[in-house]
Amino acid sequence: MKTAKDFCLDYYKQKNLFKTILSKMNKSLIENIHPSFANDPRKDNILKGIREFVPTYSDDIRMENIFKDILSNSNDELQLKLHNVFIATHYDADMQAFIQEARGSYTGSIIFMSWGLTSAIIEYSVLLAMFYEYLSTDYSKKRKELEEVFLRRVNNIAKGQMYWRKYGFDGSSEHCLLFSEISDEVFKMHTLIFMETAKFVLCHELAHTILGHLSNKKKALSEYFTILFTDVLASTEKHQIEFQADVFSLFLSAGAYRENKSTISVDFKFNIPQALGALLAFTIFGQQNANMHEDSESHPSLEKRISILKNSLKALMSPDDLMFSKGLINALQRILYKTQGLGLGKNISKEYDVI
Repeated sequence: MKTAKDFCLDYYKQKNLFKTILSKMNKSLIENIHPSFANDPRKDNILKGIREFVPTYSDDIRMENIFKDILSNSNDELQLKLHNVFIATHYDADMQAFIQEARGSYTGSIIFMSWGLTSAIIEYSVLLAMFYEYLSTDYSKKRKELEEVFLRRVNNIAKGQMYWRKYGFDGSSEHCLLFSEISDEVFKMHTLIFMETAKFVLCHELAHTILGHLSNKKKALSEYFTILFTDVLASTEKHQIEFQADVFSLFLSAGAYRENKSTISVDFKFNIPQALGALLAFTIFGQQNANMHEDSESHPSLEKRISILKNSLKALMSPDDLMFSKGLINALQRILYKTQGLGLGKNISKEYDVI
């Protein structure tokens, strides 16, 4: 029986795609890397690791590392459920279909991650980090300079958004990020937010596998999860599984299953970067597709999903940390709506018009 690694190597050797993906990855991770990286003593080892990368769980080294982090923070029971999952990068529906056709004797789960979605997460995580730097600066001259850079970035993403909505996120448009525009601190913050956002998106898909949504064999949830989120679990809506996956991914992405076999530690607390990652994920979805604000056959509206997510975060964070996270994201959503004409910022109070 094929393992995830066997499937990956067989498929990409057959399709001769792995070299192409690595080429694109080298461009996005190396050519546009932050200038501070040039003097980083780890540079040679990092580049060597990219060149010699051999996939085990994903054809994307970023998703591979995120998935390994999830595994390392999971208990034995969850590791067993996740050991034969493969995260496949795809550019379009044709490529996704090719991967499914190449499955053969591989019986594990395949989770598809759009290359463009990963690119969008990079773009918006940088924007959020730049926004925070701007809001945190008191010196008027420096604040004015940061405002100009931030607004230029907002406008570039607005233009890019029109391109992405028409042609899809391909990670190669002229609107992609230039890391030379941002400071060392923004680069560090962006890296952290990118990881948490991508991890939340991936954990949502993993949650469907863990909870048996894909096989119609619903798994029992931990007692703590059941008690804490009765309103989600008791929902009679047809979209209940999406709400469950959203909430469950909060715990999974933060490693809440590390200590106990079948329960979540009551002492578990979410931190600000993790909350920003989850909230930014929904922000990006809202900018991608205007139709996501209405219920579809398979998914509830973004407004319903983010409302349940915010209510869930109340049980996991201190009030001050939650207020900061929501306030920062709400302000960014409002600015995005003003520049792009769509997104979750439409109904947010104008008090968030901070620029």
